[in-house]
Amino acid sequence: MRAPRLSYGRALTAWRGGLLRPRTVLRSLLVLLCCLVIVAPWAALSAETDGTFGPHEAHYSVTGDAAVEVDLGPLGAVVVPADGLLPLGLGVHVAVGEIPVESGVGGTTIDALGGDLTAYAALFSDPGAHARTIAIDLGQDMALRAAAGVLVLVALLVGGRALAGAAGRTGRISGRRPRLRAGAATAGLAVLGGALLVPLEPPRAIESDPVFIGTPLAGAQVTGRLGGVVDEAAQAAADLIRENDEFYGTVRGELAAAWPQRPVGTRLGAGPLHGLANPQPADLATIVWTSDIHCQTGMSRVIGDVVRWSDADLHIDGGDVTMTGTDAENVCVDSLAQALPDDVPTAFVKGNHDSRDTVRRAREVGWTVLDGEPVEVAGLTLLGAGDPRRTVFPSGDVLETGETAEEFTGRVAQTACAAEEDLLVIHDPRHAEPALQEGCADYGLHGHWHRRVEPEQWGAGVRTVGSTTGGALADALTPGPLKMPAEMSILRYDRTTGQLVDVQYLTVGMDASVEFSPWVPAPQSGPLIEVRPEPPVETDADGST
Repeated sequence: MRAPRLSYGRALTAWRGGLLRPRTVLRSLLVLLCCLVIVAPWAALSAETDGTFGPHEAHYSVTGDAAVEVDLGPLGAVVVPADGLLPLGLGVHVAVGEIPVESGVGGTTIDALGGDLTAYAALFSDPGAHARTIAIDLGQDMALRAAAGVLVLVALLVGGRALAGAAGRTGRISGRRPRLRAGAATAGLAVLGGALLVPLEPPRAIESDPVFIGTPLAGAQVTGRLGGVVDEAAQAAADLIRENDEFYGTVRGELAAAWPQRPVGTRLGAGPLHGLANPQPADLATIVWTSDIHCQTGMSRVIGDVVRWSDADLHIDGGDVTMTGTDAENVCVDSLAQALPDDVPTAFVKGNHDSRDTVRRAREVGWTVLDGEPVEVAGLTLLGAGDPRRTVFPSGDVLETGETAEEFTGRVAQTACAAEEDLLVIHDPRHAEPALQEGCADYGLHGHWHRRVEPEQWGAGVRTVGSTTGGALADALTPGPLKMPAEMSILRYDRTTGQLVDVQYLTVGMDASVEFSPWVPAPQSGPLIEVRPEPPVETDADGST
C-alpha cells in the first residue's frame, strides 16, 4: 500500500521546519564561517581601489610587507612603515599616475597648475584625511571580494552535493560516520589551504631618513633619484609640516581655554525671549556657520571642536570649501567631514570656487546638499542653490551650468517666493538680494565676501554675511598657518517664532589667538515702515501760525 502523498503546503512546512532546526542552522553557519576563512586571505591581499594622490591619478593595492610604498615611477619611491596604520602586517602599494586633464572647466593650463598646487598642499597639510578615505575604499573592496568568494564556494558545495546526492543516499546509515570524518578532514584541509593560499611576504626593511623625524612621514625611506631631491628640499617641507601642526595645535589649545569664558548669550534655557514679543517657550536651534574654507584643512578639527562643544543642532557650510573644485581637492571635503561629529548633520551649498565634483563628494560623505529645492534639516526648512559659476585662477569665472548670474538670481527669488523656508542659504549675497528685498525670504545666510556683515535689515528680510573660515587671502594658497584671520559664526534660531535670535562670532588670529564676540541680536524680519516727515507748518512773518 502506497504512503499518502503530502500536499504542497505540508511539504513546504516540513521543508521550512528542516531548515530552521538548530542543528541545521549551526551547520550552515559553520559552513559559511569555513568559507569565509578560506577566502579571507585572498580577499585581503587582492583588494585594490583607484583614487588620487594630490592632483595625480593613483592605483592603491594591498600588500603583505607591512609598508606603504608610493611608487613615483622613474623618480623612485617613498616607503613608510605601516605599523600603526594597517593591521596584521598588511601594506599598501600606491602606483602614482599622471595628472588628468580637467574637462569642462574652460580654464587654461596655468589654471590647472594652480589647482594642482592646491591639491599638493591640501594632501600634505592633512595626509590623515586622505589615508582614512583610501582605507575605507580598500575595506569595502575587501568585503565585496570576501562576499563574492563565499558565494562561489557555497555554490560549489551545493552543486557538488546535488551531483553526489543519488550516490550519497545509498548506504546512508552505514556510511554516515565515515562521511562525516571525511568531510571534517576535507573542511580542515580547505581552511588550512585557504589560509596559506596567498604567500606571505616578510616585513620590508626600511632605512628611515632622519629628515622626517617628528613629521607624519617619520620612519620613511626615499629611493631612486627622488632621494636626491629630498636631500635638497625635504628639510623645508618637514619644517612646513611641523609649523602647520604646531600652529593648529596651539589654536585648539587656545579655543579650549577661551571656551568657558565666552560671552553669555541674550538668553539661555527655556522661557520667553525678551524683546521679541514671544510669550511661548523658545525652541532654539543652534547652528554653526562656516564659509570660504578654501581647502584650509588645518581648520577642520577647530571647526569640529566648535560644533561639538556648542551642542550644535546643525552645521551649515556656505560654499567655497575648495580652491578650484578639482577632483583631487575632494580631500578638502574629506578632512572637514571626518573632523565633524557624526551625530550633527551638515548642510552644504556650492560656492563659486567649488564644482559639480565637489557637490558629488559632499553627497558621498553624507552632507545635505542645497540644490534649488527646500529641504528640512534639524527641524529647519532650508532653501539654497549652488553658485552657477566656477572660478579658476587666474582666468576667472566659467559658467559651469550655462546659467548666468542674472538668471540664477531670478530663479532664487522665484523659488523663495513659492516656498516657505526658514533660512535662505546662498553663497554670494548679491544673488539673494531680490528674494530678501521682496519679502520672499525672511533670513539670508551668505559668505563669499571674506568679510563680516552683522545681521542687518535688507528690504523686508534680514541677512548676515560670514567671513572666511579658512583665513583665505586673495591670490594666495590657503593651506598652512593662517594668512588672515579666520572666522565662523554660532547662530541661534527660534523654531517657535521662526526668528533668528542672535549671532556670536569666533575669530582665530594669525597668531593662533581665539576671540569670541558678544552675542549680536538679529533684527526682526518684516516690511520696513516708511516714516514720512510731516509737512512744514507755514508761519507768518511775526512767527504766528
